[in-house]
Amino acid sequence: MNLIPYPNGEVKLSPELFVLGKEPGIERPVEPYSFAIGQIQGWLTDKCHLVPTLVEPGQSSSIRFRKSNRNLSDEGYAIYVSPQGCILEADSAAGAFYAFQTFKQLIDPKKRTIPCCEIHDSPSFSWRGLLLDATRTFCPLSEMLRLVDLSSSLKLNVLHLHLTDDQGWRIAIDAYPHLTDSSAQFYTKEDIREVVAYARDRNIIIIPEIDMPGHFVAALASYPQFSCTGGPFTIPQGEGIFSELLCLGKDEALLFAERVIGEVCDLFPAQYIHLGGDETPLIRWKECPDCQSRMHELGMKEETELLCWFANAMAQVAKGKGKTVIFWNDSIDEQYDPSIVCQIWNPLSSGSDTVGKRPLIMSHYFRTYLNLPHSMIPTRAA
Repeated sequence: MNLIPYPNGEVKLSPELFVLGKEPGIERPVEPYSFAIGQIQGWLTDKCHLVPTLVEPGQSSSIRFRKSNRNLSDEGYAIYVSPQGCILEADSAAGAFYAFQTFKQLIDPKKRTIPCCEIHDSPSFSWRGLLLDATRTFCPLSEMLRLVDLSSSLKLNVLHLHLTDDQGWRIAIDAYPHLTDSSAQFYTKEDIREVVAYARDRNIIIIPEIDMPGHFVAALASYPQFSCTGGPFTIPQGEGIFSELLCLGKDEALLFAERVIGEVCDLFPAQYIHLGGDETPLIRWKECPDCQSRMHELGMKEETELLCWFANAMAQVAKGKGKTVIFWNDSIDEQYDPSIVCQIWNPLSSGSDTVGKRPLIMSHYFRTYLNLPHSMIPTRAA
């Protein structure tokens, strides 16, 4: 059976077929199955040119959902197809939605047949994500919704939105309205609410990334007073690692970071907020009298200690909003707040043995960056 992704559990196939009539009956939905059944109706209409009808429980039906007696996981499901009809088992809206994603692949749209089978499936990994860099290349809202559909069809459950960087600031912040001045295109709060709701229906959570204290030129171009040097700053047109950072010696710069984090946490219902923390050259802090004064005040000798202090402080700000912070792995060690989740992008700079006992998200670039040459990692066995 050609199913993507292939089910993680038992798959049994028999030679018999179930034939969909021109007006297949679908048992009237109850929660948590309403959205998945609506998706099935739409798919049968659009792809198979059928006229599905809703029938009451107990009446003859071609397709119905039911609770499982197997103690399914939250995202697990089972499918049973016989010559008499199709039963999809799930105990949650997520499981029902994933049952639909597999079920639609079983249907031959031209012949309007479904192979008789039994499928059991549940995810191997709780975090199955796609990162979208909407900063260096803006992604229109309509295209983002399409990406949500494609991701959900592959049973991914996280969309990590990289919203700020040196090259642009793509999200409106009420407390600092000039942040988007340097970006011709950006997302309003209504845009964000729309994509969050759309993704939620498809069992995808949106994780915003607001990169700090590095990858920060776009913010400093609008608010140079929060930098170490005072600017002015020009938005870079190409990629790179730039030396301009948020100045941690200025109280107003720290307040800026706290307010931005607060607004973003209020906008996104997900448990997590990503604060970047990667590729942070420390030369500006070494030369900045305000940062050096802060280090002296805190009894620090190395700028890396200041970076750790900032990360821990912002983790507490997010925690006050009920959120958990994620940082890239570049600098994280055991001195970082243990609540911080570490996302490993560069396995050459650190690994799970150096970041302390904390949750990890594995996404190292050799194997998971879609913009790198496929030839970097051969997929065939030696």
